[in-house]
Amino acid sequence: MTANTVTPLNRNEWGREILAGFRQALEGSAAWEHRRAILSQADGLARFLTHAAEAVPYYRHYLQSRDSRRDSIADFPIISRDDLALRWREFLSGPTGADSHLFAKTSGSTGSPLTILFDAASWYDLNYETYAEIVRAVPGLLRHIVPGRPGVVLLTAEVHRHPASLVLPSLNYSLFERRILGVSHSRDLRLVEELRRMRVPILYGKATYLQRLAELDSRTRPSGGAIRPFTLLTSGENLFPDVRRALEDWFQCRVSDAYISVEGGLVAIQCPHTNGYHVQRHRILESLGSDGVLRDEGAGELVLTNMAN
Repeated sequence: MTANTVTPLNRNEWGREILAGFRQALEGSAAWEHRRAILSQADGLARFLTHAAEAVPYYRHYLQSRDSRRDSIADFPIISRDDLALRWREFLSGPTGADSHLFAKTSGSTGSPLTILFDAASWYDLNYETYAEIVRAVPGLLRHIVPGRPGVVLLTAEVHRHPASLVLPSLNYSLFERRILGVSHSRDLRLVEELRRMRVPILYGKATYLQRLAELDSRTRPSGGAIRPFTLLTSGENLFPDVRRALEDWFQCRVSDAYISVEGGLVAIQCPHTNGYHVQRHRILESLGSDGVLRDEGAGELVLTNMAN
């Protein structure tokens, strides 16, 4: 297999894959709803920290050696990417920790790619609940979500991946579809034609991928019309004002930008009324200043606490 070649799934393989994903989603949904109910309580943060102090070897040893409290986030250390890469077993809670088959790699944009492990609840939060939160944040989007039809189309230029479909229980049982750009010119043209036929509620991808799609659409547009999603969702790289304007001008819809990462999930999404971003539930963001002090706001290195995983 070359870098620009991918073996597509046959119909039976595709059916088995989507059925297995649906079962996993239902199990994950129940696990996530249980976790979210706990975290949403008044003492949710304290219970989360107590669990980490008791069940996660790294934190248990750290706090015991300092005789620290277990319900104050200030007593917990800041963890670096190197800590997670080199000592990952120490961050697994309980005797078995995360399910070994649930993992994802970061893009490596800040260094070497990092493998993040998940349990059923946190996997569901990252891969399913993220889109439900996006829909809640974009006015008018929910009425375009139809069961059994594509609700989210993810556009990627990672040509080694294959197209995929998932059922999104948290999004009115619509479908998540992954589409690949750049495998071949003929496949790109078929992708453009497919996207022209559907008014997909959320067309999602890095801004540079969506720009490539817009350029291809403009060069090959027939008289019948261009790709017209209800909204564009961007993440994974900076969205500059000129790029936003170009995307909105071509696709004739608004762009919603989000801060999403493998290790953090959906961290923040842009406010529909301002240029600011709303930090999502069960995430805590702090600023680490040059003086080494953590603050709730200010300039510095961004420090994330993800209570979902």
